[in-house]
Amino acid sequence: MTSSHRQLFGVSTMAATTAQLRVCLLAVFFICILMLARRQAEILSFSRSLRTWDPTRTNEAGHTRVSSMSVGEASLDDVGNATLGFAKIYALSLPSRHDRRDGIALQAAFTDLSIDFADGLDGASVTEKSLPKTKENVTAIQGGELGAWRGHANIWREIVQRNLGSALIMEDDSDWDLRIKKQFRDLALATRALVQPRVVPADEEEGDELAFDKLPETKPPTQSPYGDDWDIIWAGHCGQVFPKSRRPKKRVIQLGDETVPQKKWLWKPFYNPVTLKEKYPEHTRAYHHSEEAVCTLGYAVSQRGARKLLREVAMQTPVLPCDLLVRSFCEGTGGLGPGLCITTQPPLINSHWPRGPYRDQSNIRLEEPGFRKKAETRITRWSARINAGALLEGKDPIDGWPDEEA
Repeated sequence: MTSSHRQLFGVSTMAATTAQLRVCLLAVFFICILMLARRQAEILSFSRSLRTWDPTRTNEAGHTRVSSMSVGEASLDDVGNATLGFAKIYALSLPSRHDRRDGIALQAAFTDLSIDFADGLDGASVTEKSLPKTKENVTAIQGGELGAWRGHANIWREIVQRNLGSALIMEDDSDWDLRIKKQFRDLALATRALVQPRVVPADEEEGDELAFDKLPETKPPTQSPYGDDWDIIWAGHCGQVFPKSRRPKKRVIQLGDETVPQKKWLWKPFYNPVTLKEKYPEHTRAYHHSEEAVCTLGYAVSQRGARKLLREVAMQTPVLPCDLLVRSFCEGTGGLGPGLCITTQPPLINSHWPRGPYRDQSNIRLEEPGFRKKAETRITRWSARINAGALLEGKDPIDGWPDEEA
């Protein structure tokens, strides 16, 4: 190859290399432009989502709304899932109470529910330094009541920490009807009628009662199948009354509920629904705002409600048992609340009393003598716990409180 050929070849090679470099630089340039455009779109999308989420937004009643970033309709069909339309179901239970955990697990299996156990505490687990001392000249609860208070508070904290939309909390001696999913679907319909904005405003002459089979049309909820504006749904208790003065008096009346026992069976310790029994016919269920509640056998808490309970109940000196503190929160008494709390009479979740010594039936009151010869769950007709044997044998459920002729 002559020198002129070599020079020409060198020039050609350099030109080709320069052209390839330009192509590579252009490719890198366009890739960078595409990446920047994509990043800008992501930032814009996130900015828009932040504008739709306002943790301090309040509704017309002044209740703070805690919204999720996604907006969509909360389907009523979600109530039929394994957590009854809530993000979680927790059963508060001492790790040592294997008997109660066994029972809850069996009940959950027969009713297609998924329940997580939350470890309960004894009073000694709450140290002196960790006990809030926000009030002077008061005495905090002690022993089992103190442990129960902190056990519930730990679940509220977990709901807040995990940013759960809602959770149902029950105690480990709770029992429920085999038809619990149907019951909670009805509860969701009634709760929507009490808390959701209406499509057509209420008539001034409407009165305090809404018929369950003629509920007003409401705007679809986006956060929960039970509605978007509630703190607590108190489904399991030992007593409630119809609101008297400060609480909204609106109620939903459901006639002919076959899961409700006859009036003669509607009682248990702390609970005798006089108004429900005197004013309405047999097998009537009522849904209304909570008042004078006793026992936390089963209650749902929204994310908003959990934050309020954590601040107003868990971080204050516990001077009353947990159920009475939650009651004060719902009613706006004792410097707490008010919360937006819905309940139902008769309760959907009740205490199960197993066969055995009375002293084993409570982790708080241990001195009661005597022996219970027959297991019982008051007010619950098709008890999931009591019907376990029949279901395992393929038999029909036993009605614990059957109708009797007058």
